[in-house]
Amino acid sequence: MENHAATTHRTALDMLRRYDNVSVRANERWIIEGKIATSAGVSAGIDLALALLSSRWGSVIAESVAENMYRFMSQRLPLRADKQPSASGVLQDSLARAADTCIG
Repeated sequence: MENHAATTHRTALDMLRRYDNVSVRANERWIIEGKIATSAGVSAGIDLALALLSSRWGSVIAESVAENMYRFMSQRLPLRADKQPSASGVLQDSLARAADTCIG
């Protein structure tokens, strides 16, 4: 990460600041700089993942995955283990729908 900007969870910012050659950006949820991507925690990591999807495969794919993530989570409430769809199945369905949207 030498000579790159980075962010991390607020509880680890002081540790990241120990590295003089890293530009710490405490107020950003995620940063993509070339091949280096950092986020400010778990939920910010979801935003980062969607940004990476968007930059690689376009906003249609990223938006489709985000919609399906929202749909998956809204199906999970209230939380009941016996009524949960499979996370891997939902992700596969999301990616298949996103591919269908892009391809045709």
